[in-house]
Amino acid sequence: MDIKSLMACIDILNGNHEIFSDGEVLGRCYRKYPGAGAAEIERISQKNQIVFAEDLKRFWMESNGLTFQSFGGTRFFSVEEVSDCLSALEGLLVKGVYPIAIFDDDTILIDGNRLGSGQYLFFGDISCLELFYPLDCSFGFFLERMIQLAGCKYWEPVPDAYVKPVSFLQD
Repeated sequence: MDIKSLMACIDILNGNHEIFSDGEVLGRCYRKYPGAGAAEIERISQKNQIVFAEDLKRFWMESNGLTFQSFGGTRFFSVEEVSDCLSALEGLLVKGVYPIAIFDDDTILIDGNRLGSGQYLFFGDISCLELFYPLDCSFGFFLERMIQLAGCKYWEPVPDAYVKPVSFLQD
């Protein structure tokens, strides 16, 4: 599904209200923000000397950030927040790597150096940059899963000889 269609799904889902057994009514499940312009995205890309994934840029043009209000407030960063995070992590992250979202204790990173592979998303604890695990998907696919699961975390590092953590700590 393309990014524009995914964001339309969010608009439809926001119209739904869930009534719990105790009578509480939960309104909006997602919070979208006004989209960013292509010039703003390009300016921040150049300022930070990074390449943003094409599907991520399309997402930002539709909604410059996204918050899932249930399940602890999982959140996709705006383009400005990515820039702020890069400033805070300056000198720590490998060049071309940038955070795009937080979920519970995990941070989602994109490795801009791997964009050509289509498998450039990683998750891990930002306080331990040596232990990030691949999500083996593109941003668009990841966003689709997150919308389908209403922001629930669906991944866990599995102790497996075949899944090796990746270090994004700058030497």
